[in-house]
Amino acid sequence: MIKSLILSSLIIVQSAFAKTSFGPCPQVQLFGNLDPAQYAGDWYEIYRDKDTTFEAGTDCCRVKYTKISQNQLSVYNRATYSDGRINDINGRATCNGSRCKVKFDWYIPTGPYNVVDTDYTSYAIVYSCTNFIFGLFKSENLWILSRQTTLATEDDRKTTITNRISSYNVATDLYKPTQGGSCSYGF
Repeated sequence: MIKSLILSSLIIVQSAFAKTSFGPCPQVQLFGNLDPAQYAGDWYEIYRDKDTTFEAGTDCCRVKYTKISQNQLSVYNRATYSDGRINDINGRATCNGSRCKVKFDWYIPTGPYNVVDTDYTSYAIVYSCTNFIFGLFKSENLWILSRQTTLATEDDRKTTITNRISSYNVATDLYKPTQGGSCSYGF
């Protein structure tokens, strides 16, 4: 009875944060050794998984990273609800190469933040996956970030991003664009 309750609770809690599916997390080739100084700065969320529940109802997502040390960044996420309310949170990322762990408020578990690819100046692909019940289930998220509020369709970067994503067998129709012409940013 207790095991069933714990299992149900884990699945419910995790499904509130990401896309949950059967099977273990895939082995994803990550970017080389992430340089926090070059990664620091403002990033705009261009696409995200439509099942990213903790961002549900928000658009105009922007993240500010500030280098703290050789392997740590402070993280400030800010997004806007359609009624104008702000959804923001502060955290800290600790990285080993391009494999980072992000911690926000005390009640939010530490989560993976893996940089799949970046050129530091225009785009970043970020992937998160957590195994549950010995890899029986996994919870995944993918974000495409840009230094600008748009990513031009004719740009070689978009081709690079599309090619990298397709190699993970991810359907691009699952991704929601999050920037629009009416976005304003308060930081």
